[in-house]
Amino acid sequence: MSTDEDLELQTEETADTGEDAEAGEPDRMSERTAKLILTVILLGAMWAIVVVLPETAYIVTGVLATLGWQKARTWREKHPTNYGQDEEEAPPDVAEALRRLVGDDNGVLLTRLRDDLQLPNTKIVKTLLDHQRIPFKAVRTREGNGPAVHTKDIPPAP
Repeated sequence: MSTDEDLELQTEETADTGEDAEAGEPDRMSERTAKLILTVILLGAMWAIVVVLPETAYIVTGVLATLGWQKARTWREKHPTNYGQDEEEAPPDVAEALRRLVGDDNGVLLTRLRDDLQLPNTKIVKTLLDHQRIPFKAVRTREGNGPAVHTKDIPPAP
């Protein structure tokens, strides 16, 4: 009789907990299903707002685009990309370029030097000249008048 009593106790325990003796799963809804239902309800509410007030779609899109742009910018600052630039580029040899460009003229215009060195603007040319302590001033050349390096200020070849 003890086996009959044990069987009855097991049957009562499984009935009290609300579990199926075979599957072992609770009768409640899973967390994933609850999240899915809440997401569908939220998307339906957002769609209803957009249908009633279409301007909100522009505002929401703008806010989301701004937040995405900020996150992408922050990520790029944390993860710099140096693809193909493992070594630093050496600054161009300005003195050599000046000696090559001057010929028998009074000087070399900064714009001509910029074009020769393939730099984006003359501010960078001025910075390079300052670092090498090469003065520049207004000079009259065959190509025109403007800021230039005079012939007497071009350093001699080493």
